[in-house]
Amino acid sequence: MARNLLPETIVDKQNKVRIFAGIFGAAGAGLFIWIIWTSHPSAILALFVAARWRLLAVVGYHAVPLFLDAVAWLYLFPGKPRPRLLDLYWMRWIGESVSNMLPSLQIGGDLVRARMVVIHGDANTSTAAASVLIDITLSIFTQTLFTIAGLSLLLVASRAFSVGRMAAGVVGVLLALAGFYAVQRIGIFRFIGALVSRIGGGTEWSSLAEKGEELDDATRSLYQRPRLLCASATATLASWVLGAGEVLLSLWALHQPVNLSTAFIYESVGQAIEAGLFFVPGALGVQEGAYLGVGKLLGLPVEVALALALIRRARELSFGIPGVIAWQIIETRRAWRVRS
Repeated sequence: MARNLLPETIVDKQNKVRIFAGIFGAAGAGLFIWIIWTSHPSAILALFVAARWRLLAVVGYHAVPLFLDAVAWLYLFPGKPRPRLLDLYWMRWIGESVSNMLPSLQIGGDLVRARMVVIHGDANTSTAAASVLIDITLSIFTQTLFTIAGLSLLLVASRAFSVGRMAAGVVGVLLALAGFYAVQRIGIFRFIGALVSRIGGGTEWSSLAEKGEELDDATRSLYQRPRLLCASATATLASWVLGAGEVLLSLWALHQPVNLSTAFIYESVGQAIEAGLFFVPGALGVQEGAYLGVGKLLGLPVEVALALALIRRARELSFGIPGVIAWQIIETRRAWRVRS
């Protein structure tokens, strides 16, 4: 009887996720419209349009941090032969696109890129899943460092720095990260293998229901390779830092003074907002609110702060829409081959 109840329970949870995603999505869209409507929309649009061809530089630059993300992921495949870097590059692009464009599948974006590795024949299911899981862990850790640095700069710039508040925030984040790491080391996958198998679908993921312990072993094995972990973390942190270059180019595109500190603060806070409010589809509305709030603290005009947010949206759409289309093409072709 338990076997019959599990799929129904999962389906019910998936339906609830869709409902909540719809609710938060509608609320985010309303907040987005309200922020733009009450903040001189004509001035914001004029700034955005004035950027013209410079927007292409902003969009194209995103390929740089994305490449470093692929390099970081490559280090988490210790066996030989490893997947090719260029293959991981486009898989990473597809995973990011799914996460950005289909926000109810935030975790699904990482699941998709692991699935791409398996479909491409570069690794088995356990190795692919373990590499993605540890990649997420290292990403959270390095983003924590990146966010702390950005918030420190913001508090100093706004003269609101408090050692006590900063220490409390750091301790909270580190405790959460330590718990996430401990769960992986203990070996949680033998318990949730059936759940992941159900969500992932396909024959490639059915083995997880029976081989959760194998996934635990693969995860522990990677944690026993400190050099690879350090190399991966370094590449990921470099990706976070170089992401600030996108804001620098956005300021340049808007014909605003280019300031490295401002760019660093915006990138760190913006990424933290997206990660923390993953339940809001695309962080719609809340990201614009964060850009507006940071802009006020830094003394930026309202229209400039929101124009920066719109440029970020344009970049996400430019990368995300083709990525989702590519993913659908790959899955459709594979489905036809299976039927044949």
